[in-house]
Parts: sequence; C-alpha cells; structure tokens
Amino acid sequence: ILHPDPEARAMVKSAMESVGYLVLTAKSAAKAIEQMRSISFACVAFHVDFEGAGLANSIFHNYMRQMSMDRRRYIFYILIGPQFHSLYDLEALASSANMVVAEQDLQYFDIMLRKAISAYEELFGPILEELDAYGKR
Repeated sequence: ILHPDPEARAMVKSAMESVGYLVLTAKSAAKAIEQMRSISFACVAFHVDFEGAGLANSIFHNYMRQMSMDRRRYIFYILIGPQFHSLYDLEALASSANMVVAEQDLQYFDIMLRKAISAYEELFGPILEELDAYGKR
C-alpha cells in the first residue's frame, strides 16, 4: 500500500487483509520499487498523491506502467484518488490499472475490493490458467 494518509492507509490495509492479502506499506516510491523488484506482489494499492507530483509525474506509477507483462499481468493494481469514479472500468483501463477508487468512497473499499477481485478472476482466470499450462508464468 502506498498512501500518504495514515487513517486511509489503515482502512485500505484492513480491507486488503480481510480478503487474505499479507500487507506491506512503503514510505517512498523508491522503497516500493525496491520491494517490487525482490518480492512478487499480487496486489498494489497506490494513491495518486503519494509522491506529491500527481499521477502523470509519478515515478511509481510509471514503473508499474512500464513493467513487463510477464510480471504485470499477475498484479491487481488499484489507483486511489479524488479524480476517480469508483469501480469505473474504462477509467481504470485508461489509467493502466485494474481498479480505480474515489477517495471519498474509501469507507466502502472492502466491498469494492471483493467485487473487483471477483470480476477480475472471472475475466482473467481462464487466461492465466492457460498461460500457466503453456509455461508462460
């Protein structure tokens, strides 16, 4: 989890733990990238103002966007910010993410996370299984 607000970060952490994720947080984009290079993550939640430069100038977001598909396809990437419309798939796609969450909807993050992960697994589960069967994991 990369979120600047401790209270919101705790809310996101609680929701992610409730679906079975072991949660790590990072204090900086550089530390997060360092962790990403050595640990295989299944899910990443990133607040657009974590670095204070916005999404367009974000070092971490650009790292995620440029990650090779061999790794990226197995990471459920969540963007959180005031400009997003929660669970709007086209907005997530346009932002190179799997899910977007409006900052003001964080109190419902656990419900949204369950719904989005279920939809993701339904859509991509068979594709990922086939890739595994052909040794492309």
